[in-house]
Amino acid sequence: MKARLILGAKEEGESALVEIDGIAYECMDCLGYSSLSIANGDNFFANFSWINSEDQEESWEEIFSGNPDLELKMVPLGGWSYRAYGKVVSIDPPLVNCGILLPSPIATHDPTVVGAYLAFNIFRLDVYAA
Repeated sequence: MKARLILGAKEEGESALVEIDGIAYECMDCLGYSSLSIANGDNFFANFSWINSEDQEESWEEIFSGNPDLELKMVPLGGWSYRAYGKVVSIDPPLVNCGILLPSPIATHDPTVVGAYLAFNIFRLDVYAA
């Protein structure tokens, strides 16, 4: 995804602010793991990953029933945490469009889930340079 670094961290593991399509996302800064040198204001291609805490695990039913309005968005919950609303776009690799492209919270080889809408919690959103 094409992104712009608004504010990067001085060290990996701190906060970065990344803009995609006019929306800013606060993420854990993993940009230093790339061989690219990205400065504030630079455009770059971003990849995202995420983790959730064990106490926030959701069932298959909760994930697939959580987006009745068929939304594609990330709702900030503070810091690096979000409630993600998206649509499954691929099962191989498992990807979800939530306004940004993310790894899917479900792992399946069932092609009928492609196009399904879902919602899930993100405890920590990470950004990397592609």
